[in-house]
Amino acid sequence: MKSALFLALTSLIFAAGCATSSEPYQVKVTNDGRQTVTLAVCDSLDCAKRVDPWVLKPGQNGAVNVEINGGYGPAIILGPDGSTIGCLPFRLSSRPPDGYAVTVSQAVPCGNGAGVSAAKGKDWPYPPH
Repeated sequence: MKSALFLALTSLIFAAGCATSSEPYQVKVTNDGRQTVTLAVCDSLDCAKRVDPWVLKPGQNGAVNVEINGGYGPAIILGPDGSTIGCLPFRLSSRPPDGYAVTVSQAVPCGNGAGVSAAKGKDWPYPPH
């Protein structure tokens, strides 16, 4: 009986630990440029499909939810005319410190993989601020 109770409690604790590590972390993105941009989450490998757009005037903030240990979750930055400025190939292997944020000027070339190749298999941005 004790071993069954121990097993049940261990399973419950393990499940709770997994749930907290997979919760998304909201990364703040600040438009540090001089023009209005659109920040959107890539919903396809090449970022041709986009969701959750934020129109950011200079100095404004948006946010992107990033899964901890969830692989790359890129976002794209578009200029006022819809042209691509760059990508933010987010990947976090651990929960960042409070106040973690990136700027639009940190965007990397998107290429055909939403900037993931610029991250070189590491967390992005690396090292985290």
